[in-house]
Amino acid sequence: MFWGVFTWTPTFLSTVKVYDFLKNLNFVLALQIGAVIGFLVYGAFVDRVGRKPMFIAYIVIGILAVAAYAFGPAEKLIVAIFFSGLTVNGIFAGMGPFTAEMIPDTPARGFVMGLIYNRGRLGGLLALSIIGLIATGQGGIEAGLGTTVCAFVIALLIVLCVPETRGHDLR
Repeated sequence: MFWGVFTWTPTFLSTVKVYDFLKNLNFVLALQIGAVIGFLVYGAFVDRVGRKPMFIAYIVIGILAVAAYAFGPAEKLIVAIFFSGLTVNGIFAGMGPFTAEMIPDTPARGFVMGLIYNRGRLGGLLALSIIGLIATGQGGIEAGLGTTVCAFVIALLIVLCVPETRGHDLR
Protein backbone atom coordinates (compact mmCIF):
# COMPACT_ATOMS: atom_id res chain seq x y z
CA MET A 1 0.00 0.00 0.00
CA PHE A 2 2.65 2.49 1.11
CA TRP A 3 5.09 1.97 -1.75
CA GLY A 4 2.35 1.89 -4.37
CA VAL A 5 1.02 5.29 -3.36
CA PHE A 6 4.30 7.02 -2.51
CA THR A 7 6.23 5.70 -5.51
CA TRP A 8 3.62 6.22 -8.22
CA THR A 9 2.11 9.56 -7.12
CA PRO A 10 4.54 11.78 -9.08
CA THR A 11 4.10 9.68 -12.23
CA PHE A 12 0.32 9.67 -11.82
CA LEU A 13 0.22 13.45 -11.39
CA SER A 14 2.45 14.20 -14.36
CA THR A 15 1.09 11.62 -16.83
CA VAL A 16 -2.60 11.27 -15.96
CA LYS A 17 -3.40 14.67 -14.48
CA VAL A 18 -0.75 16.37 -16.65
CA TYR A 19 0.36 18.69 -13.86
CA ASP A 20 3.65 20.54 -14.08
CA PHE A 21 6.42 20.19 -11.51
CA LEU A 22 5.23 22.98 -9.22
CA LYS A 23 1.64 21.73 -9.12
CA ASN A 24 2.93 18.19 -8.50
CA LEU A 25 4.94 19.53 -5.60
CA ASN A 26 1.77 20.76 -3.86
CA PHE A 27 0.20 17.32 -4.11
CA VAL A 28 3.32 15.49 -2.98
CA LEU A 29 3.57 17.93 -0.06
CA ALA A 30 -0.06 17.14 0.86
CA LEU A 31 0.83 13.42 0.73
CA GLN A 32 3.81 13.96 3.05
CA ILE A 33 1.91 16.19 5.49
CA GLY A 34 -0.85 13.57 5.61
CA ALA A 35 1.76 10.93 6.37
CA VAL A 36 3.16 12.83 9.36
CA ILE A 37 -0.30 13.66 10.70
CA GLY A 38 -1.29 10.01 10.21
CA PHE A 39 1.44 8.91 12.60
CA LEU A 40 0.47 11.52 15.17
CA VAL A 41 -3.27 10.80 15.05
CA TYR A 42 -2.74 7.05 15.23
CA GLY A 43 -0.43 7.40 18.21
CA ALA A 44 -2.80 9.78 19.99
CA PHE A 45 -5.85 7.53 19.73
CA VAL A 46 -4.67 3.92 19.60
CA ASP A 47 -4.59 3.36 23.36
CA ARG A 48 -7.97 5.04 23.85
CA VAL A 49 -9.80 3.36 20.99
CA GLY A 50 -7.90 0.08 20.63
CA ARG A 51 -5.52 -1.41 18.10
CA LYS A 52 -8.03 -3.27 15.98
CA PRO A 53 -10.57 -0.41 15.69
CA MET A 54 -7.78 2.02 14.70
CA PHE A 55 -6.48 -0.39 12.07
CA ILE A 56 -9.99 -0.87 10.70
CA ALA A 57 -10.61 2.89 10.62
CA TYR A 58 -7.32 3.58 8.84
CA ILE A 59 -7.90 0.79 6.34
CA VAL A 60 -11.45 1.90 5.51
CA ILE A 61 -10.34 5.53 5.13
CA GLY A 62 -7.42 4.27 3.03
CA ILE A 63 -9.73 2.33 0.71
CA LEU A 64 -11.88 5.41 0.16
CA ALA A 65 -8.95 7.83 -0.15
CA VAL A 66 -6.86 5.78 -2.58
CA ALA A 67 -9.93 4.97 -4.69
CA ALA A 68 -10.82 8.69 -4.82
CA TYR A 69 -7.19 9.52 -5.59
CA ALA A 70 -6.92 7.01 -8.44
CA PHE A 71 -10.40 7.26 -9.93
CA GLY A 72 -11.99 10.43 -8.56
CA PRO A 73 -12.40 13.93 -9.95
CA ALA A 74 -9.47 16.36 -10.04
CA GLU A 75 -11.30 18.83 -7.76
CA LYS A 76 -11.05 16.46 -4.80
CA LEU A 77 -7.58 15.14 -5.58
CA ILE A 78 -5.62 17.09 -2.97
CA VAL A 79 -7.94 15.90 -0.18
CA ALA A 80 -7.77 12.31 -1.44
CA ILE A 81 -3.98 12.44 -1.64
CA PHE A 82 -3.73 13.92 1.87
CA PHE A 83 -5.86 11.09 3.32
CA SER A 84 -3.97 8.52 1.23
CA GLY A 85 -0.74 9.67 2.88
CA LEU A 86 -2.40 9.76 6.30
CA THR A 87 -3.53 6.15 6.07
CA VAL A 88 -0.85 4.33 4.10
CA ASN A 89 1.91 5.80 6.23
CA GLY A 90 0.13 6.40 9.52
CA ILE A 91 -0.89 2.78 9.88
CA PHE A 92 2.79 1.90 10.39
CA ALA A 93 2.67 3.69 13.75
CA GLY A 94 0.73 0.77 15.15
CA MET A 95 1.71 -2.16 13.00
CA GLY A 96 4.73 -3.23 15.06
CA PRO A 97 3.10 -3.09 18.49
CA PHE A 98 -0.19 -4.62 17.29
CA THR A 99 1.56 -7.49 15.53
CA ALA A 100 3.99 -8.10 18.41
CA GLU A 101 1.13 -8.21 20.91
CA MET A 102 -0.46 -11.08 18.97
CA ILE A 103 2.64 -13.25 19.42
CA PRO A 104 2.61 -14.44 23.04
CA ASP A 105 5.92 -16.36 23.17
CA THR A 106 8.75 -13.87 23.72
CA PRO A 107 11.58 -15.98 22.18
CA ALA A 108 9.51 -16.54 19.03
CA ARG A 109 8.35 -12.93 18.81
CA GLY A 110 11.59 -11.61 17.27
CA PHE A 111 11.70 -14.36 14.64
CA VAL A 112 8.03 -13.98 13.68
CA MET A 113 8.25 -10.17 13.57
CA GLY A 114 11.32 -10.39 11.31
CA LEU A 115 9.50 -12.85 9.07
CA ILE A 116 6.40 -10.64 8.88
CA TYR A 117 8.31 -7.44 8.15
CA ASN A 118 10.58 -8.99 5.55
CA ARG A 119 7.70 -10.76 3.79
CA GLY A 120 6.03 -7.36 3.73
CA ARG A 121 9.10 -5.86 2.08
CA LEU A 122 9.03 -8.60 -0.53
CA GLY A 123 5.36 -7.86 -1.12
CA GLY A 124 6.16 -4.16 -1.49
CA LEU A 125 8.84 -4.94 -4.06
CA LEU A 126 6.48 -7.13 -6.04
CA ALA A 127 3.64 -4.63 -5.73
CA LEU A 128 5.68 -1.89 -7.40
CA SER A 129 6.37 -4.14 -10.35
CA ILE A 130 2.75 -5.30 -10.55
CA ILE A 131 1.49 -1.71 -10.49
CA GLY A 132 3.98 -0.85 -13.24
CA LEU A 133 2.91 -3.80 -15.39
CA ILE A 134 -0.77 -2.99 -14.97
CA ALA A 135 -0.14 0.73 -15.51
CA THR A 136 1.45 0.08 -18.90
CA GLY A 137 -1.53 -2.01 -20.00
CA GLN A 138 -5.10 -1.21 -20.97
CA GLY A 139 -6.22 0.07 -17.56
CA GLY A 140 -3.43 2.61 -17.23
CA ILE A 141 -1.93 3.88 -14.03
CA GLU A 142 -5.37 4.24 -12.46
CA ALA A 143 -5.84 0.48 -12.66
CA GLY A 144 -2.30 -0.01 -11.34
CA LEU A 145 -3.10 2.15 -8.33
CA GLY A 146 -6.33 0.17 -7.96
CA THR A 147 -4.16 -2.73 -6.80
CA THR A 148 -3.47 -0.63 -3.68
CA VAL A 149 -7.20 -0.57 -3.00
CA CYS A 150 -7.21 -4.36 -3.37
CA ALA A 151 -4.31 -4.60 -0.88
CA PHE A 152 -6.30 -2.48 1.59
CA VAL A 153 -9.31 -4.79 1.21
CA ILE A 154 -7.13 -7.86 1.85
CA ALA A 155 -5.62 -6.12 4.90
CA LEU A 156 -9.13 -5.34 6.17
CA LEU A 157 -10.16 -8.98 5.87
CA ILE A 158 -7.06 -10.05 7.80
CA VAL A 159 -7.53 -7.46 10.56
CA LEU A 160 -11.17 -8.48 10.99
CA CYS A 161 -9.92 -12.00 11.86
CA VAL A 162 -7.33 -11.05 14.49
CA PRO A 163 -8.03 -10.34 18.17
CA GLU A 164 -7.95 -6.95 19.87
CA THR A 165 -4.80 -6.74 22.00
CA ARG A 166 -5.34 -3.52 23.96
CA GLY A 167 -4.96 -4.13 27.68
CA HIS A 168 -3.87 -7.78 27.34
CA ASP A 169 -0.98 -9.11 29.40
CA LEU A 170 1.84 -10.14 27.06
CA ARG A 171 3.37 -12.75 29.37
